[in-house]
Amino acid sequence: MAENTNDTLCVIHQSTDFELVKSSTLFQVASRIWILTSHKLFPFEISSLEAQLADAGKTLAGAACFGDFLDDKSLVACDDQASAALLPHVGSADYIAKYQAKMTTLKNQALLEAIGHHWQFENIIVSEGLGISSSAWLAAEKNTSVIPAVTESNSFAKVRQFAQSLWRRIYKPFKRYDLLRIQGETPVFFWSSISRLNFQPGINFRTIRGNIQELQSILTSSEGGVLATTIHEYDPAGLQQQLRAPFEIYVDGLHPANMPRCYLDGYPDACYVVRDMFDDQWFRQFGKTTRPGREFLTSSKMELPGSSRPVNRIYLMLNHAGDWMALINRSDTDLLLLAFVELAKLFPEVQFVVRPHPGTAHPDHEGTCAINRIKKLIKVTRLGNLEVSGGTLEQDLAAADLIISEYSNVLVEGWRQGIPGLIVNLTRRRNFMQDYSALGFPTVTSEEQLHSWFARILARPQDLIDIHTSAATGYNQRLAIFLESL
Repeated sequence: MAENTNDTLCVIHQSTDFELVKSSTLFQVASRIWILTSHKLFPFEISSLEAQLADAGKTLAGAACFGDFLDDKSLVACDDQASAALLPHVGSADYIAKYQAKMTTLKNQALLEAIGHHWQFENIIVSEGLGISSSAWLAAEKNTSVIPAVTESNSFAKVRQFAQSLWRRIYKPFKRYDLLRIQGETPVFFWSSISRLNFQPGINFRTIRGNIQELQSILTSSEGGVLATTIHEYDPAGLQQQLRAPFEIYVDGLHPANMPRCYLDGYPDACYVVRDMFDDQWFRQFGKTTRPGREFLTSSKMELPGSSRPVNRIYLMLNHAGDWMALINRSDTDLLLLAFVELAKLFPEVQFVVRPHPGTAHPDHEGTCAINRIKKLIKVTRLGNLEVSGGTLEQDLAAADLIISEYSNVLVEGWRQGIPGLIVNLTRRRNFMQDYSALGFPTVTSEEQLHSWFARILARPQDLIDIHTSAATGYNQRLAIFLESL
C-alpha cells in the first residue's frame, strides 16, 4: 500500500479516554484511522469505535493488538536485552521499575518496526501506560502526539514525596512491627501476609510486636529464628534490610522452567522455599539457593479424583497481565475470554463461570476498568449459561466440575484438590504450563482443539477422570523422587 499522509495510527489501551484521542489535531486531519491496542478489542468495542469514527467522518482502516505482531522469539529478545542492560542493577530496590521501563520501551520499538511492514501511516497518537511506552513512538519519524495522562502536578508530587521521606526518618526508630511466629524445628517469623501459603492443621501462630531493636533481640536470642516473606509479598525495602537474621522467601506462585530470568532478577540472594521439583528447577537454574517446604506446610501431593460425574459447571480462572516480562501480553486473557464465550454458545447445557484474577484491575496490570469490561462482555453476549463469579476462590473450586486457565497457580491448586483442569494456550507462543503438559495434563492450543475436547468429555466424562488420574499419578511419583533425593 502506498503511504497515505492522511492516515493516523492510534496506540491505545483499555483505559484510554477516546475523547482525548478525538481532540488531537492529528485525529482531526486524518481521513483513515488505524487502531493498535495493548489489549484485544472485544466485538462491542470495535462496534463502538467504528460508530465514533463514523460520527467524526473517519474510516477505521484496521484494528489489531500487540499480540498480533510479536512472536515468542521477538518477545524473548526484549526480555533478554532488558536483562542484559540492567545486570549492574540486579537485586537493587529499584530494579523492577527499571526493568519494566526498559523492557516496555524495547517491546514498543519492536512493535513499531513490525507494524511498519503491514500498515502505512504518517501520524501517530499514542497513550502512555498499560504496556505502552510513548518514548518509543516519539522516536519514530512521524508526526506524533501523546495523550496526556491525568496525574498530580509535579510541584504537589515533590511536596508529598518530601513529607513522606521526612516522616519515615522521624518515625522509623519508634515504629513497631508485627511478626507472625510459627514454631517448628526452627522458629520462622513472617513479616508479611501468608494468605497464599497452605499450612498443616493445628499449626500454632503467635504475633510478636516490637520495634527494630526489640525484634533484633528476639532473632539473635539463643533460640534464634528465620525471617521470612513470600514471592508475592516481597518488598526490597522490607524488614530484611533492617534485621540481621537468615532470610527465606516462600514460593507462592507459578514459576515454570521456561520463564525467563528477568522475573527473578528483582529478588535478592536468599533461600527460596520451594514446593516441588518444578519450583526447584527454575530457581536453581538461575543460581538461587533452595530448600523444600518446612514441616508446617501441607504437601504438594495431588489428590486423585473420585468417580466420574457429568461436567455441568466450568470455571475459567483468569491469570492477569502486566509488564513483569515481555512474554506476557494483555491481549492473552482477552483471547481466552472470547474463546470461553464461544464455548458457552456451543454448549448451552453447561454453566460457564469467569473468575477474574484478584490483580486484574490493578492500575498497572490491566487497568482499573478491567473487571467492568469483562462484565460488559458477558452482559452484551446475553447468554443464560455465562456469568462472572461472585464467590470466593474456595467456593468456586468447591463448585467446579472443571477448571480452565492458560497458566495459573489456581489451576495447580485445583489439581492438588483432585479437580480436573484444562490448559488452554491460544497465544501461539510458549506454554508456561509445559512442565504439567509433559506429564499428560490435557492441553489445547487452538479453538478447534478446545471445541472437540469439550465435545469428547461431555459425551464421555470418564475420559476426563482417566486423563487427570494418569497425569496426577505421574506428578506424585516425580514429587516423591524429588523429596527423597534431598
